[in-house]
Parts: sequence; C-alpha cells; structure tokens
Amino acid sequence: MHTHTAVYLQWSKFKGTHFIFKNQLLITTSKFTEDWINETNRNRLDTIFELYKRGWNNREITNFLNIFGIKKRNTKTDYTIKDVFMCLKKLKLREKRYKQISYVLGEWILWNRVEGIG
Repeated sequence: MHTHTAVYLQWSKFKGTHFIFKNQLLITTSKFTEDWINETNRNRLDTIFELYKRGWNNREITNFLNIFGIKKRNTKTDYTIKDVFMCLKKLKLREKRYKQISYVLGEWILWNRVEGIG
C-alpha cells in the first residue's frame, strides 16, 4: 500500500486569491468601414486601377478610356492625362488608408481580489 504525503508549495498561501489583469487595446483602422460606390463608378475605377497595375502609363489608360467611350463621372466628358493621374492618386491614397492600422497598448493593471470579498 502506497501512502502519499502532501507537499505544500510556497505559493499555496495564494489559495482563494484571484488576480485580475486588465488592459486596454486601442485599434484604429479603416478596414471595416463600408465605402459604397455605385456599380458603374466602381467598374470605371476598377478598370483604371487594374490597367495601372498591369503597367500601363497614364496616356495609354486615357486612350483606352476614350476609345471605349468611358466618360468622367460628373462632366461626362473625355478623360485627359491629368484626370487619369488624379484618379490614380486618389485610388492609391484610398488603398493606403485601407491598409493602415495603428494600435496602442495601455498599461497593465493588476488587481488582487480575495475570495469572498466583492
């Protein structure tokens, strides 16, 4: 028959004590915002940005848009090279904003709460 003897560890004096750790994490991002653009405008912007990603320059994109009759949103006129440049600039800023995430981790707070006391 085996007998077991209890060995009390030093930290056993904490029995019945609860430690509460608290911190605040602040995350700032635009990733979860809804950027609603109607389907016609979305297709136009996607076309311009896709051509840019394929290596087309502003003049080639302008010629493509004008040949296929794709007009500017508000004025319904043909695109110029400057229009394409500004459109791409805004699209790049939008992409950068979506990918930008910052966070701040606050200080850790430790509460020692004895069991039976609030």
